[in-house]
Amino acid sequence: LVDASSGRGGVFDGVGGTKRAEIASATATETIGNYYAGASEPTDLEAAKELLYFALVRADEQIKAVASTLNLPEVPQTTAAVAKLWRDPASGDYKLLAASSGDSRVYVLDPEGVLSQVTVDNVDDTTSDVDVQDAQLYQSETSNILDPLNSADETYFNTRHFLGPVLGLSDADLEPRIEVVAIGTGYKVLITTDGVHDNLTDNEIRELLAAPLAASEMVKSITGAARDRSAHQDFARAKTDDISAVVLLID
Repeated sequence: LVDASSGRGGVFDGVGGTKRAEIASATATETIGNYYAGASEPTDLEAAKELLYFALVRADEQIKAVASTLNLPEVPQTTAAVAKLWRDPASGDYKLLAASSGDSRVYVLDPEGVLSQVTVDNVDDTTSDVDVQDAQLYQSETSNILDPLNSADETYFNTRHFLGPVLGLSDADLEPRIEVVAIGTGYKVLITTDGVHDNLTDNEIRELLAAPLAASEMVKSITGAARDRSAHQDFARAKTDDISAVVLLID
């Protein structure tokens, strides 16, 4: 999902790698794109957050509806990470709105070269602030480990494929958590499936994202590095998985 003209992008990773999982990711991509296409640009921040929130909720509902229409034995599921640039019409300032479901992520690289993980894996709007902060801290600490250093790190690497809330989860209503960060000229936004950030450390992602390349070339560079790493199964971070990314450059 890429619409550079409106500052919107997203990735969706069907859970399980089956044909049904592809239905989930394709349905989410189409539904969110159509949802934004049919909406006017919000004039206040809360309305912009609400639009992103309900775009993901609608995608969740549509996946379940498609499963019912096709009489599938199970509702297909997909992770999601979506980012939307919003301009305050009063001040002219820009905000980045980001939401994720499961373990796909949104990152921001500022003009000083500082990389920030905007979303938090496997949380939603019902997760307490304390639990979100704990998850954010632990994910930040483990995102630069090249080889597991202790039993806690090993446990994380061995269980990182277990997902929390995702689109299409049949026994729950989706309640996406919306993050908002200030953003401006010179910033870069990276949206990734877990095949990227599981294989690459945050430091490696930062170096690749800092390169003076066009957005499409940056995507090739990042996904190519992740695929190269995934081929070395003797490496601690190596993981064969969907490897997808979107880059938005803020000019």
